[in-house]
Amino acid sequence: MLGGQGSRDALERTYGVGPGDHVGIDLYNCIEYVEAMLACWKLRAVPINVNYRYVASELEPLFDNATLVGVVCDEQTEAAARAAAATKEWIVKTGDEYEALVASGAADRSFGDRSPDDHYVLYTGGTTGTPARRCVAPRRHLLRGTRLGEPGRSADRDT
Repeated sequence: MLGGQGSRDALERTYGVGPGDHVGIDLYNCIEYVEAMLACWKLRAVPINVNYRYVASELEPLFDNATLVGVVCDEQTEAAARAAAATKEWIVKTGDEYEALVASGAADRSFGDRSPDDHYVLYTGGTTGTPARRCVAPRRHLLRGTRLGEPGRSADRDT
């Protein structure tokens, strides 16, 4: 369900994920990564990118700093995620567990309005060896200077 509707409903109903909650996504590039991000955005939760190369000792400070309520992982990242997330509320693994979770969700495509207070958090590798956190308010920063919100305007010209 690429639209994230089943996973959105399942995350909300099963785990109580809601606006402002931080959800770690510890996956390789895959369709489940995109589904989890879309589901978070539809819930107004904050998807947190997790570098799948990190081991448990590198994940612990990231998970603590990110104040995660839970983690979506896969078979390859599960052991490190579980070791680092011992105190997190939940972990869901892709594959059968994830597919069952998504299948249990409603196919309702509706979701609430976004808020100007919604934000996006991105963790970079950091030059100090510690992941660096960047927080952006998408509405304020992503379209700044583009005039995309105005009819007949495009980002590459100012007419």
